[in-house]
Amino acid sequence: MITLKGNVLRPLFKALISSVRLLPNDLQIQIKQNINPVGSLDYPASKIQMCLNSPWQLRRLSSCQKEPETVAWLEKHITPGSVLFDIGANIGAYSLLANRLGGGGVRIYSIEPGFANFADLCQNILLNSAGGTIVPLQFGLGKVNQLASFNYSNLAPGAAFHSWNASTVVALGRSIGFSLSTVVVSLDSIIDLLGLQQPTAIKLDVDGPEVEVLTGAKNCIKAARMRTILVEVSAETETATMKTLQESGLVLRQRHARGSNGFNLIFERD
Repeated sequence: MITLKGNVLRPLFKALISSVRLLPNDLQIQIKQNINPVGSLDYPASKIQMCLNSPWQLRRLSSCQKEPETVAWLEKHITPGSVLFDIGANIGAYSLLANRLGGGGVRIYSIEPGFANFADLCQNILLNSAGGTIVPLQFGLGKVNQLASFNYSNLAPGAAFHSWNASTVVALGRSIGFSLSTVVVSLDSIIDLLGLQQPTAIKLDVDGPEVEVLTGAKNCIKAARMRTILVEVSAETETATMKTLQESGLVLRQRHARGSNGFNLIFERD
């Protein structure tokens, strides 16, 4: 059996792409429409499908292995009747897992401001017939309602490390010099405006403005109905984030290292 390695396949692939680009536009579109790669999330107890349109999305298939504490948190807290706000949902791996854990008897609001991530988040919801449970919402969250510049680190679906602060994304060496004016709202205001259900659990992964998001969500976080929150922080934002949540009556239960400068903090209400 002959195995073709990457250094052999890449030139063949480039030649194939060049050939396809010579075809009429309608044939190029047909080819693109009929190539829809799909993978499965690495959650062995249930088959969860995710579309694959970039190398970033290929990495997202390993989300359960990457964050076992997040999986355990969802397994503990997502039961029929739960309401999860997945803030910074990206393409929806954990929203889809929560949907399966709740057996369809939950409500999940998946909030993602990035246009490419949001498009494939919606595709993944459709792939898993989860439209009756997961509500995708395209905006950012913060302290006040406003238009803000959302700075992209990468335009590929599944990418991360975007930022509302241009200097932050540049300092990380991930800026591509592309930004879009994007709607930012406070969570408390959008819950009232749209009549959303109050959360019982929040997953927050926004790469920097954790305190701003939590400040705009003080009312729902202080409510007795809100039982737990998992928030990813950096060393720079950890202290302020902990202070905000502890002032809301939540107690730190677990702290898990994430990479060289990040942590997943799990809070619960007594």
